[in-house]
Amino acid sequence: MLTTAMDIGQQMLMTGADVTRVEDSVSRICRRFDVDDVQVFCIASLLQASVRMRDGRYCIQMRRIFTSDNNLARLEELNSISRSICSGGLTIEEARGRLEKAKVLECYRPLWYYVAAIFGASSFSLFFGGSLADGLCAAVASVPVLFCQRHPFRKCNQMVNTIFQSFVGGLTVNVVMKLGLGQNIDLICIGVIMLLISGMMFGNAMQDFMRSDVLAGGSKLVHALLLAMMIVLGFGISMFCFGNWAL
Repeated sequence: MLTTAMDIGQQMLMTGADVTRVEDSVSRICRRFDVDDVQVFCIASLLQASVRMRDGRYCIQMRRIFTSDNNLARLEELNSISRSICSGGLTIEEARGRLEKAKVLECYRPLWYYVAAIFGASSFSLFFGGSLADGLCAAVASVPVLFCQRHPFRKCNQMVNTIFQSFVGGLTVNVVMKLGLGQNIDLICIGVIMLLISGMMFGNAMQDFMRSDVLAGGSKLVHALLLAMMIVLGFGISMFCFGNWAL
């Protein structure tokens, strides 16, 4: 019971759920099986829970979270599994079967991610005052950035991958500028940078602060700020390589 609840909570954390939702889901699943007491503690990188059964036995488990992403389709399925368990509609064995399928759930084909990135980068570039040529250049630069996001270096942490992704984005922007396709390099960069900004993480951090969960909010806020610094570093290196440091 606790293993299943922790596995669901771990996957929720890894797909972008806030810590309050994860703690609540794990607690509700455990209480469904009439335990005497359950305590759950969660931050962005750690999930820990202990239960006391009515016969006096204790069980404690923890999960270390090393990677996370935003996959709302997967998160919705995990929430559905949690609700079904709590309502009595799923047994533990059935829940584990659905959980294994949810781990690899992809709502869209890979092509649609690239389409969304192209429209997103070009739209932001136009929104901030860029020309049609700038929007086109931002669209071109978004493709290698998204490819790097979807195929990160497995042996490197998120910070290193973010530096590399932003460097590739800046490198592509400089190349298209050298080819004479763009007009405003700063507005093109803005469109590409918006693909890398961890806005959802920053929003969840503010939400945790408002719920007085300072530890979880603080860790997410620091993480978001560090990622922002890595983006600046990656783009800065690419600009320096092309002699555009002043921009």
